[in-house]
Amino acid sequence: MPAARTQQGGAWQRVRLATAVMLSMVAAYFGSMILAGWLVPPASSLPWLSGTAYAVVAGAVFYGLLAAVLLLLARQVFQAGREHVGVVRVRRWRYAVFLPGILLLYYLFSFLVSAGLLLLVPSAEGSGQDIGFHPQGTADLALTFFLLVVMAPLAEEFVFRGYFFGLLRRAVSFRTAAIIVSLLFGLVHVQDFGNIAWTLVIDTAALSLAACWLRERSGHIWFGVLLHSLKNLVAFVLLFIVNISAG
Repeated sequence: MPAARTQQGGAWQRVRLATAVMLSMVAAYFGSMILAGWLVPPASSLPWLSGTAYAVVAGAVFYGLLAAVLLLLARQVFQAGREHVGVVRVRRWRYAVFLPGILLLYYLFSFLVSAGLLLLVPSAEGSGQDIGFHPQGTADLALTFFLLVVMAPLAEEFVFRGYFFGLLRRAVSFRTAAIIVSLLFGLVHVQDFGNIAWTLVIDTAALSLAACWLRERSGHIWFGVLLHSLKNLVAFVLLFIVNISAG
């Protein structure tokens, strides 16, 4: 089932809907972040938790709060059902066979655009992305795998390609919705706005565009989750398995 596409009403009504969706998304995201920071004690007060375990707990609280708020907004404010946020059963698996090819195209596109940007603006690499913890031992490695390959893809696909893309799509075209969602998805991964890693923004935005296409064609978020998980799995292996072996 393709993504729900109503686009009913006049142009002004669609603008108001799109604006309301974007404002609700930003408010819910940063509101949940503030509330999670209040609910989860500082890492220094939990010395018995490793940095990786703390990241999993903090991430679970944040994502749980955000998902609950967005589900409430979708139902009570926007009168949207599960089909609008892409949380429906998979009826056709035919797009799953394209996932390896889509992943390769994503890597190629991201590499070419990033390389071209760096040739023109060498400083565009910025400060990069630091996940904020370094797993020590098998238990930490397993927690890192869960955080990067399972929890983050599930949560981010629901938030960005489920709620945000799904509700925006009721007001604007696929292209407009995909661009807005992907730009925001790239920007929320920036850790230092004084030294933005534009190559990171391009990389995450490219992944989002691919996931938006899958969401549009299939009508659900699950193929996007699989694509996101595959991408993070590759990063996990390169960062933690290969590096550990080499070390």
